[in-house]
Amino acid sequence: MVPWWKRLILSAISWLTAGIAIGVILALQNIATNPNAHFETAEFLGGIWVVVCCSVPGLLLAIPIILTLTNIRGWRFWIYLAIGSSIGPLLILGFGLYIFLAEPNAGGLMAHGAPVIGLATAVSCLTSLFFLLLLRRVQAAMVDKGMGRISA
Repeated sequence: MVPWWKRLILSAISWLTAGIAIGVILALQNIATNPNAHFETAEFLGGIWVVVCCSVPGLLLAIPIILTLTNIRGWRFWIYLAIGSSIGPLLILGFGLYIFLAEPNAGGLMAHGAPVIGLATAVSCLTSLFFLLLLRRVQAAMVDKGMGRISA
């Protein structure tokens, strides 16, 4: 079994990697759609920083799930991938619902929510996939070394 602290480190690595990857993709998409515009490095890095910072609440919500994981073999891998991939979109939808209930006349998030939900889905899905693949690799290495046992 992978220790809890190592699972938290793997989740942080996965979150940071996925946030940077999605931020780079968004920045490159912005450059591709505006080929004549002048882009600076600070603007490029700022977009990555925004994606990483906005995904912190999803990471915090995932910590209880991360701490309970002990076995991700077989069908459990796919269940945890589905759960992890849904954290970001559900968080954004919940935030949009709160805005709607608090101030029904404000257009707010739901007026232009599809791209935000899509971005949250991409970050959540990629983070979950990275985490589960890293965890699977660490578990396999531990089993090969005879350091840990995986219960059914």
